[in-house]
This record gives sequence, C-alpha cells and structure tokens, in this order.
Amino acid sequence: MVSSPRCPALRELCIARARGVASLCIISQTLERLELDILHGLEELTVVAPMLRALNVHACFAWRKPVAAIYASRLEVLWWSDAFDPSFVLFSDVQNLQQLTTFDIHVYGRFDYALLQDYVMLLQHFPTVSCLDLKLNYQRDLSQYEYLMGIITKLPNIKILSLWLHTKGHAIGPSVFHLLSKCPGVRELKLTLLDNLEVDTPCTSVCACGQQQNWSTSYTLDVLDEVEIRNFRGLKHDFAFVDMLFGVSTAIKKMTITLHHLASPSEELCSLGNLGTCFEINYNTSKVSNAPPDSLFPKTPDDCCE
Repeated sequence: MVSSPRCPALRELCIARARGVASLCIISQTLERLELDILHGLEELTVVAPMLRALNVHACFAWRKPVAAIYASRLEVLWWSDAFDPSFVLFSDVQNLQQLTTFDIHVYGRFDYALLQDYVMLLQHFPTVSCLDLKLNYQRDLSQYEYLMGIITKLPNIKILSLWLHTKGHAIGPSVFHLLSKCPGVRELKLTLLDNLEVDTPCTSVCACGQQQNWSTSYTLDVLDEVEIRNFRGLKHDFAFVDMLFGVSTAIKKMTITLHHLASPSEELCSLGNLGTCFEINYNTSKVSNAPPDSLFPKTPDDCCE
C-alpha cells in the first residue's frame, strides 16, 4: 500500500516492470501523476487520489479480467493500454477527462484477438473527451486476416482526433474515415505515419486495404477545420486520402503536411487543397522520426542507456 501518512508530499509515482504485486492500493491526498507499466501478476488495483490529474496503465493485467477502482475526480489525462471491462473497472466521478489514449489497436487481425472487445468497451465508456489519441497497427500481409475496425461502432464526443498509424505500406483511408464517421463533431485531425520507407514498401494495387467504400458520398464532416499529417509518404494511397478528405469536409481552413525525410516533393502535392484553405508543406530535413509517447514522465539519461 502507498498512502499519504507514509508519503505525505508525494506528487508523482511511477512503478514499472515489477513482479509479484497481485494487489495494489494507492491512497494519496497529494498525488497528481501515476504510471503503472508492466506489473506482472497484478489482479486488483485501487486508487484513491482526489488530486490525480494523469494516469497511465500499461500491460499490467495482461489478458486477465482487470479489477480496478479509480477514485480521482480531477482526472484529466487517461492512458489505458490494457485489458478493460466496465463491469470490473470503476472510474468514480471522472467528469472532466480531457484526453483518452490507448495504443496498439489492430486494424486487421482475427476476431478472437484477446483485447479487441476491451478496446471497444473502453472507447464507449467515456461519453465526452476533448482529445482521443489512438495508435493503429496493420499486419504486413493482410491475406490471412479480417478487417476489424467495423467492430468500433461508437466513440466519445471529441474535438481532436490524434492517430498514430503503423501501416506497413497500406492505405490509411478505410480506418481513418471509419473513425471519423463515428465522431462528426471533430474539429481537428492529427495523423502521424510511423512507417520506415526503407522497410515498409507500398502494397500492391489488389491489396485488401484498397477495397474501401466511397466515403465521399457517405457522410460529411461539417466542422473539421484543421488537419495535420506528419511523415507524409507521398504514396498513391496518401494522395487519394487527402483528396477524399477534402471531399467529405468543405470546412477545412488549414492543412499542414510534413514530408517523411525520404519522401520527395511533387507537383501533385502542391496541387492539393481547396480554395480558401491555408496549405502548408514542411520538409523533415533533420530526419527526426516522430513516435508516440510511451510515458507520462520525461526520459532520463538512464532510460537512454537501457
């Protein structure tokens, strides 16, 4: 147990890569940030922290049904990349959640994937969140897998949708437009492509990822007015996605595209956009790769040496 009498000034707590912790109880009047990362064997979690603003739970319950009770009325940021079942996980009086993050959602796979339903239940649990932050993973060869995004039928009411996509050369259109169709009130879209262009070569024209419906006639995004795409690859898939995005949203006022450092600028890129849209193209000359955050806490020199 971690409690206020033992740690009266505790504001930040990170417990990582621990074994043998079956039950963890944290009661603190001062704790503001809590991170639990890979606690092998954790079965039950209780957190009573009225000042807690940020919570990250990653790979602690594994594939077991989690039993957790979180009493944190000021919680604003929740990263939950773990098993989830609202029948056994309680978030008491959490009414001001600003950011919900969960990683490693499989776009293609098998419907018996252990955490598939858990992600669906998590995304349906909170009715309103300012920013939804997701990482989507693709299989390299889709021929043996099924498209899984259709199981996501509801998302919170959000203003910002931030997606990290490791596509392995596949088209991003079907998955992104499916999610956008579930949040018509989204105002800002942020996409970060995580592919390594030296390894993740474009898929073939007959790949399953290109067999998408014509989203341009399915719905419209009336309030989406800002889009940012980082690590733009310049593939045929990518240009088709941007064209279709302008087709479903006539309200886009600003689009910012940062090219992958191995991608080449083209006339087609410069011709994208609609009249009245501020279109900005940046070149990643520093070769700095964008990666999704994996911790609430900044890296230390010791972390870099691991």
